[in-house]
Amino acid sequence: MKKQFFRMSIAIFSIIGMVACSEDDDNNNAEEIIIEETSVFDNISENPNAILLYQTTAQVTGVETFGADFTDPLPEEGRRVNFLFQGPVAGQINGMLSGTDYGTILPNGNVIVDVHGTIETNDGAKIAVRYKGETIPNSETISDLTETGTLISNHPDYSYLNNLFIVGVGTSDNTTNSLIISLYGFEEDPFNGENPYPHQELPDFENYPYNWENIQDNPNATLVYEAEAQSTNLEGFGLNPADIVSGQVEIPAEGIRVNVDFAGTTTGELSGNLTGTDYVVVLPNGNLIVDVHGMIETEAGEKVALKVDGLLIPSENPGIGNFFELASYTSYFEGFEYLNDKYIIGVGTSDNINNLLTLRLYRFDENPL
Repeated sequence: MKKQFFRMSIAIFSIIGMVACSEDDDNNNAEEIIIEETSVFDNISENPNAILLYQTTAQVTGVETFGADFTDPLPEEGRRVNFLFQGPVAGQINGMLSGTDYGTILPNGNVIVDVHGTIETNDGAKIAVRYKGETIPNSETISDLTETGTLISNHPDYSYLNNLFIVGVGTSDNTTNSLIISLYGFEEDPFNGENPYPHQELPDFENYPYNWENIQDNPNATLVYEAEAQSTNLEGFGLNPADIVSGQVEIPAEGIRVNVDFAGTTTGELSGNLTGTDYVVVLPNGNLIVDVHGMIETEAGEKVALKVDGLLIPSENPGIGNFFELASYTSYFEGFEYLNDKYIIGVGTSDNINNLLTLRLYRFDENPL
């Protein structure tokens, strides 16, 4: 079984490379403009302001495609694929890196990179890894990788990372299914506010126009599903997550990162088992910034990827919070592809006392915001 997986994985990356090389040079040049105009990535090892934090050779250990075959033509907007990876890190930081790239493969062979991961250091600390970027093929087997992001830890030996601007460079090797990455930290933004891989601009969730009551009466809103879920694991990065949630820890202005794994069920147009991770930021005012990646699997085995951004705001009732969310769904299984281009709005509640999340997700044909 293991040999079959690696043969499949190698074939996957080979196909990506062949697709890239079959495109017109003009398409590749358009993508490469980002790197050509952003000299920070070029010769970064010689930049006196760049602090080498670690180097890694990570292996792709799993792939999830949500129903499409890698031999199928890629849609214009690209195809969502989850790449699981793992590998040792060495440098100022030494330990083991593991995570998921919630990537999107484009028709020209480029991959939009969207990574969440964790480093467990050799001395027992944990560091949250977050970066965005892209890979651009330069041959049939090798792609260049550039990325920006953050490293966050509340462990006293690694809290200095929280204030650094993170830049990574490297390559992905299709023949070995490996990612070779060097990660650098800058004390000041080396892009002067022009980050080539910015995060998505989100609506003002504190003044969201929809809530549990009024969205049900909207004639343009169609219920996709109602969900009930529970958190199954909390992962802190130097502080006890239970102390953070209960208010026993003083929250700094930039907030504290906590990973919340969850599982539950959905009923409605999209019924199945719901699993995922919320890469939460807990703010000093008690609000939680929601950053969810997950999946719904139906009884028939169809899989739908979900991405949720939002805010959890505490209510007047102790232990109860209100969710306001903007979501997207991606699937290539027949019968669920219609969700790929819908606008999805979510509302719900969190009951910390009973460890229960209750959510309703509605779809709109046009942007309701």
